[in-house]
Formats: sequence, structure tokens, C-alpha cells
Amino acid sequence: MQRLRWTRSQGRVPSGVTSAPSSTHFVNVDLDLGGPRTLQHFIDHWGDAVFVLRHEGSDEHGWKAGLELSHADRTAEQAVLAFVELVQALPDDLRAAWDALEQRNLDVGIQAGAQPHAWSFALEPATLDAVQSVGAKLVCTVYGASDGTSTALPQQA
Repeated sequence: MQRLRWTRSQGRVPSGVTSAPSSTHFVNVDLDLGGPRTLQHFIDHWGDAVFVLRHEGSDEHGWKAGLELSHADRTAEQAVLAFVELVQALPDDLRAAWDALEQRNLDVGIQAGAQPHAWSFALEPATLDAVQSVGAKLVCTVYGASDGTSTALPQQA
């Protein structure tokens, strides 16, 4: 049985990789959405441009979705701007639905490692203005460094 470990950006890490990389690095940017109605219309509109991490909920309790860009070979800045461009290109009815959402988070994921002692990234002021222009919140999530003893998850079919 192949052993895999969960990662937020790719879903799993191939067997043989038993711990987090030793250096801190950018992982990906997720777009986390939440609102009272299904978010499927955004997923359908963006099509192959996004990968759906999750879409769950009910009209009674609200809906949540987590999306990534289909092409993840970008810097944090490029990924944030690509999501902003997707939002800016929404037709008027979907833009109104976007503006009505309760949660519009661009979540920059960072995987911590043993090195370096301190690591930082910066987004240009124009990028922050672009995030603000679509009414999104910028969130940074740092995933703790692994000591190699984390439990591996089995491969999911």
C-alpha cells in the first residue's frame, strides 16, 4: 500500500517523502468563500481555471468553498492577482453575488521548515489595492514544520 501524507496545496505527497521540506517556502493561494447559498455558480463560471478543494453546506446552514488555481506554478503575488482577475471578469449578476458573500478570503499558504530562521514575503501595494478592490481579505496560513513523525494518510482512490 502506498503511503501518502496530506498537504493543502496538492492533496498528498508521494511515498518516500516522510517529512516537510527543510526550508520554509510558499505553497499556494486558496480562495475561501462562504455565503448563504451554493457557490456552484462561481465554480461553473471559472471552470478549468480553478481546482475545487471543497464545496459543502446547505441552504439552512450556509455554504463554504475552497478553490485553488488549476496552474499552481506561480508566486504568491501572481496567484493573488490571478484570483483578482477572475473576480474582476465576473459578469454583473455573479459580481453582485460575489459582493454579497460573507467570506471572500485569499489565503496565502506557507510551509514552515527548519531553515531559514526567518523568512518573509511581500506583496506590492498595487496587489493589496487589487485585493481590496474586489472586497477580499488577505489571509496568511503558516503550516508548522514537521519533525518527520507525523502520521501518513493512506492513498485515497
